[in-house]
Amino acid sequence: MTSLDSDLMTDILKHCFPKAENIKIIRNILEDDSLSLHFTSSVTQLVVEYEQDHKIHQKKLIIKVPTSTPTFAIFESLNFFKREIGMYEKVIPRMNKYLDKTLAPAHLYTTDSQILVLEDLIARGFESGEKFQLLDLHQTKSGMKALSHFHAASHKLHLEDPNILDDLFTIHLGILEFRKKIINWGPIVLELLRRKNETHLIGIVEAAITFLKKDDDAMRAFLDRSKFKFLALNHGDARKVNFLYKYTSSSQVEAQLVDFQLSLWSSPLLDIIYFLISSASLNLIEFHFDDLINEYLDELNEKLIKINCPSTYTRSDFDTDLKALRFYLIYSVILSCSDVSPIDQKLIEDVFILAKADIKCLYDACLNDAKFVNIMHGRLKFCEKIFNNF
Repeated sequence: MTSLDSDLMTDILKHCFPKAENIKIIRNILEDDSLSLHFTSSVTQLVVEYEQDHKIHQKKLIIKVPTSTPTFAIFESLNFFKREIGMYEKVIPRMNKYLDKTLAPAHLYTTDSQILVLEDLIARGFESGEKFQLLDLHQTKSGMKALSHFHAASHKLHLEDPNILDDLFTIHLGILEFRKKIINWGPIVLELLRRKNETHLIGIVEAAITFLKKDDDAMRAFLDRSKFKFLALNHGDARKVNFLYKYTSSSQVEAQLVDFQLSLWSSPLLDIIYFLISSASLNLIEFHFDDLINEYLDELNEKLIKINCPSTYTRSDFDTDLKALRFYLIYSVILSCSDVSPIDQKLIEDVFILAKADIKCLYDACLNDAKFVNIMHGRLKFCEKIFNNF
């Protein structure tokens, strides 16, 4: 595992500031481990002061390195960190060029596929979506717009250079590995529904979990790209913590994406479903779902036309793909449990990775927490409405 020793830090600074003199680090903040236990990298924020052209400057950097957490040990063979480096080095710059805008922080430096240095968007007035409990309408629309641009540009890139995406972002066992988390959280969701006497929903969730336990070939068939009406590069973990927001006015919000370790080439519904289910308030998705989807499609198709793509994605095609991915609605709700849970993140990590935690403690804490119960019940009832349309 790479460590940020003095020699490596010196190498980073020389590369990022080749013409500067008197370079010094005036702040070095390692992200609290408790905030990143079930991720595969740790984040360090640097504030660097340097002299150039006889002037003193400051610049903020983000440095990501692989971690030694149990999560990384499981997912290391899937090259998640390499996937993210490939995104910042090869994919996002070309997508930015198509759109004439930036989709994510600028890539500044990479060494030996073990370290990633990025622009710190906080310096440009962005703030993490993590600080918001659940996203409001403006934030949700901004996130959907960012995803539509990301999906459109990736579709264009695949038309011009399919190998660049096929090499890095094929359907991978990373999604299949998340069955561990879903199966562990599934009993909590089922018990919640039993207490609410939701017989119909119990049947839907049980069917989804049973399907998830099938062999890998069945799961690959579920995610088979050939059956979808439209394909794009998915962010892969499109929840609010992986968006950065900047208010340009009282109602205008700009969003950018970060953390691309789970990106994959498939139906963009994987992003849209998970983003709405995990990040938006229940009232918002209940009352604005159709409008949000239609606005996403309008923005996507407008961008596709602007960047000279022959493809379009209609609402009818969207609904067809949604039916094919209906179980993913349930998976998205179950995956969102950990974001709502009142339990300490270390315990969640153990349940996800090792399944050695005090499961009863986790179950009781969640099921006795009114906020957790209300949010999860509401999300599941929303999924039930979607299922009833099929």
